[in-house]
Amino acid sequence: MSQVIADNENLGGSPGLHIALHSISLDIPQRVEIPLRYVIKGLPSLESKHMIYLHVLKMGDGANLVYHGITKRGWMKRYNEHTVRAIREESPLLFHRALRDGCLARLRQLGIEQAQTIQGVSSAHGQMIGNHHVVCAAGLTEDEAMEHEEYLVEKYSFGRADGLNMIPGGRAGLRYLHHLKALKKEERPILDDERDTILERLARSSPRKGMPNPLLAEHWLNPEYAARVICGSGDRFTLDQVAQIRRLASTGTPIAEIRRELQFESARRIRNILSGKTYSRVRTEA
Repeated sequence: MSQVIADNENLGGSPGLHIALHSISLDIPQRVEIPLRYVIKGLPSLESKHMIYLHVLKMGDGANLVYHGITKRGWMKRYNEHTVRAIREESPLLFHRALRDGCLARLRQLGIEQAQTIQGVSSAHGQMIGNHHVVCAAGLTEDEAMEHEEYLVEKYSFGRADGLNMIPGGRAGLRYLHHLKALKKEERPILDDERDTILERLARSSPRKGMPNPLLAEHWLNPEYAARVICGSGDRFTLDQVAQIRRLASTGTPIAEIRRELQFESARRIRNILSGKTYSRVRTEA
């Protein structure tokens, strides 16, 4: 069953197509949400463009576990790849562990014999009772996608009890991996499986087997540490520049004037700072 929702919260209030499905293997409801503008005939092709997606795992204890990602290959292909890493490869990443544990707990509930013999399954959230997939944005350039992912992961997932993203989104995540010496070329975009592989290597190197180093998220929640990681490399704004932008805006200075005074080319990047879409972890005094 499908229907058009005029005001969709997950899609920023824009109209969206809702598709109701049912998983035969798990016997649970599934829902897909796609912005209506991406399915109307005659629009420009999305091929080779970036997409931001959201997966929500609805668990038996009432938790809705969220994971945001970025890809150029389609959300369904990525979800299938995540499932393979979770079930077959026993990936230690938070999203993969939650997906594996939820699926296996559900299969056990259904009496599937093969699921009864698998060891090492946590039942912290119980079985998965549904899942929800959202195309948050598509047809994006690399820079647009990086900014979208950074904002969504920061706001809804990283460091939160129901969040499954293990690093910040977008270029903040690249900086984070570079700071951990897990990525040599910090500005080089990494997507999909390559990022998962790097994170798995970090998680498996943790002193606690199968768990990410708990100090990583704790460091990131420290504003001073976050500012050192995020600011001042490549084309990133420095801490002083972020402070100047916020100070000028607080006095009513128009964005066009801020751009001229600080000799920045992009008004969009200034707007993103002021709206909290980027650099929200960076604390400054106005």
